Amino acid sequence: MNSIKEQNDLINGSQLSILNGLIAAFDMAIKSAFPDLSGHKVVVIPSIMNNFGDYQCNNALSLSKKLLKEKLSPCDPKSVAEKIVKELKQTDFISKIEIADPGFINIWISKEFIIEELSKV
Repeated sequence: MNSIKEQNDLINGSQLSILNGLIAAFDMAIKSAFPDLSGHKVVVIPSIMNNFGDYQCNNALSLSKKLLKEKLSPCDPKSVAEKIVKELKQTDFISKIEIADPGFINIWISKEFIIEELSKV
């Protein structure tokens, strides 16, 4: 995904996939936060526990190691997570983002968005 339009098209498509929308949004945020870094794969998974949100992005931990190895920017995982979240574009489906130690990004999906999407079925 290279543009916000592509991201929105994916999100607003007839076969909506919240997970794919999250992956697209985080891919754009990571590329924006770390433009010199290449070859990353976005990792967004459903959360195991409700108190950690609906989904989790776990990229900050691996990106921190990669940034250090490539001598691009020695960042701890929490700082990497903060940079990713700072670059994350606002979406209709994310209601809340929280960073948890050591660098997990917890994501809550908007209840209003879910209700709206269910009403379309």
